[in-house]
Amino acid sequence: MAYKEKYPLDVTPQGDEVRDSIQKNRDEILNVAKAIDLKASGGGNTGGGVLRNRVLNGKGGNGEYSFLIGDNLSVIIDGSQTPVLLSFADGFDENGSVDFVTAITNKTSAWMLPARSTSYLYIERSASGALSYGSTTVEPVRQASTPKAEMDKMHYNTVAEKMYLYNGVQWKPVLRIVVAIVATDSTSVKSIKYYRPGFGGDVMADKSITSIKIGDGEVKSVNIGEKQVTSAHLEKSITDMFDAVRKDIDALKPKINEVLTKAYPVGAIYCSTVSTNPTELFGFGTWEYIEQGRVLLSQGDKYRAGTTGGAETHTLTVAEMPSHKHGGTTGDGGAHTHTGVAETAGEHTHTSEIGAYGTDFKNRKYWIEEERARTRIKTDDVLNIKNGGAHTHNIQIDASENHNHIINSEGNGQAHSIMQPYLSVYMWKRVS
Repeated sequence: MAYKEKYPLDVTPQGDEVRDSIQKNRDEILNVAKAIDLKASGGGNTGGGVLRNRVLNGKGGNGEYSFLIGDNLSVIIDGSQTPVLLSFADGFDENGSVDFVTAITNKTSAWMLPARSTSYLYIERSASGALSYGSTTVEPVRQASTPKAEMDKMHYNTVAEKMYLYNGVQWKPVLRIVVAIVATDSTSVKSIKYYRPGFGGDVMADKSITSIKIGDGEVKSVNIGEKQVTSAHLEKSITDMFDAVRKDIDALKPKINEVLTKAYPVGAIYCSTVSTNPTELFGFGTWEYIEQGRVLLSQGDKYRAGTTGGAETHTLTVAEMPSHKHGGTTGDGGAHTHTGVAETAGEHTHTSEIGAYGTDFKNRKYWIEEERARTRIKTDDVLNIKNGGAHTHNIQIDASENHNHIINSEGNGQAHSIMQPYLSVYMWKRVS
C-alpha cells in the first residue's frame, strides 16, 4: 500500500535516535496490519469483514470513528495521528480481487458542503493514485442489481465488486469510497454519520440519542459520560419535563386567549382549508358559517359592510350588448312595374322639306312645302321655324315579382359564468 514513513530517519526533536525512529514506523505499520487482520476476521471496534471499498482504519474511540471534524459548513479529515486507511475495490482479474490500499496521513479541510442539506462524502482515487474529495446529495446504493438511473448516483455492485457512477449517459466505473453522511443547517455541520458497510448492509456509526435507542436500552453511561442513564430514568425525566411544560402552557392560556380575542373580535372573519369550527379551535366565541359561494369584498359607499350581492352567472340584456352589425343577403328580384312622369321644357326644332323649281341653277328659286301648299322663297330668305312649349311624356317601366332580403342572426341568449379564479375555503364570522 502507499504508506509513507512520517518519522525522520535521523535524530528527532524529541530526542529519538535513528533506530528509535525506524522502530516507531515499524510498530505503526504492524498495528495497522493487526487492525486489518482483526477486521477481516469479523472483530475490531470499527466494523467487521467486508474489507473491500471502505475505510479500513482511522482515529476512533468507544467503538466509533472520529477522524472527521465539522468546521462551519466544511468537514476536516484528520489522519495526522492515526492514518486513515482506505481500500478501493476494482473488481477482479485473472489473479483474483484487485484492490488499492491508500493512507491519509495529514489533516486537511477536504469538503465544503451546501447549507440545509444531507450530503454523502466520498474520496476518489485516480489512475495515478491521487486522491480527491467530493460530495453529493444523491443517496448511494450497495446491491447486486443496477438501480434506477439518476444523475450523480453511486452504485456499488456487490457482484462485480466495483463502484459505478451514473453520469447522465451511462454507468461509469470509478474508484470511490463513501466515507460519511453529513447533515448541515444554515451555518454549520449538525451531524456526522460514518458510512460503514457490513454484512447486513450499510451501517452508519451514530452517537446521537434517539427514542429508538432509548427504548432499546442502548443509551448507557459509556455513551453519555460518567452519569448512568437508563430508559427508566429518561422516561421519568421526560414525563416531568412534559408536566412542567403543560403547567407553563396552562399559565399562558389566559394571555393567549386575550391575544386571540383581540385578533378575532366580534365581526371578524376566519378562513381556513380545514373545516374545524373556530370555537373548537380557539375555545371562545360563537362563529357562524358563511354560506357557500360567497367571496369577500372591501366595503365602501357603494358596498356597505354586511350586505350581500352578486351572482355566479348573468344573461346580457339588449342594453348591455356592445354595438355591433349583422351581415345579410338580398335575393334576386322578379319583374315589377314602375310608373312616372317625364317633363321637358325649352327650345327644340321642327324640320320642313325645301325644294327647288326652275331650270337655271344660278337663278333657281326654292320653295317650302307647308300645310300641303308650296310657297316660293328666295334663296337669300331666312327660314324661321318657331319652337314648341313645355309638354309631358308618360313613361311605363315593366318588371315582375318582388325582392327578398335575409338578415343573419347570432347567439342563443344563455347565461354565462362571471366567476373569478378562486381558492375554495371554509369561512366563519364571529357573531358573539
